[in-house]
Amino acid sequence: DASRYWASRISYYTIGGYGSHYTQVLETGAPLFANLRAVARLAASDPRTASAVHGLRTAPYPDEFVTHPTESSTQFIDPPHVRGSASGSGGIYPSYGIVVEDWSEAQRLYGNALAVPDLFLFSITAPMADRSLMQELVRLNSALLGRGQPQ
Repeated sequence: DASRYWASRISYYTIGGYGSHYTQVLETGAPLFANLRAVARLAASDPRTASAVHGLRTAPYPDEFVTHPTESSTQFIDPPHVRGSASGSGGIYPSYGIVVEDWSEAQRLYGNALAVPDLFLFSITAPMADRSLMQELVRLNSALLGRGQPQ
């Protein structure tokens, strides 16, 4: 039935860890990575960045299942009706995804504790019948990024 795919969503985007993207990286990454939660705490205590990060969500999303296949990657599952990290989460279908952080540019350009990485996020939201396809797409995307280890 083609109508079940109407609410399906595949999302892939990159957030550069520079300029005005600073808060977006922290808002997207802090719920998934402990090191970005630490950066957000530091930024909140620094007068130069405190107002930019005030009120950002940094706690993990309740009921989102998270695993860390590598130090720089996080895989997540947002069950149906659970709002989480995927752009399509919170609806009637589950979302699967991976986020990879790349610190190479941040360290090269800034080298300080308040720098943030580039984030690469891939997620897919689709009916439960497509669970194995969704997991395979997340696994393959992880391998294509060359940063996370496929599971």
